[in-house]
Amino acid sequence: MTETLPPAEIRALADRMVETVTGRNMPGVEPVDPRVTAACRVLDELPLSEVTVDTVAGQVHLSPSRLRELFKRQTGFTLGEYARWRAVWRAALYWKRGLTLTDVAVRAGFHDLAHADRAFNEVFGMNPSTAIDPRYVTLINCE
Repeated sequence: MTETLPPAEIRALADRMVETVTGRNMPGVEPVDPRVTAACRVLDELPLSEVTVDTVAGQVHLSPSRLRELFKRQTGFTLGEYARWRAVWRAALYWKRGLTLTDVAVRAGFHDLAHADRAFNEVFGMNPSTAIDPRYVTLINCE
């Protein structure tokens, strides 16, 4: 397979697959609270090591407990799960730019190389060197 789809087409395909599997039409999904969207933006920018519920809650003007509940209900992920997922994507992009794995782990906010390795395995089901090797995988961030 040598062709790839543009990110917008991948997103539309994923939406159609979810609709097919669940039997639910995507427009009926609860609108995302703007504070959850803001929390996602904060988590997208923070290195993983700097993520705390208090930090994010303060930036989006919610109590930590309300943010936890609202975020989980609307995204299906805990703040920590989402932050780890974003850190892995950030790390993959850094690595594709030619940084060493040590620099990648530090910039993305992992505690050490083992932490980064576990997170890659958790998100992609493979170690970092395989996950970014174009012979095996093409990473396309659909956002």
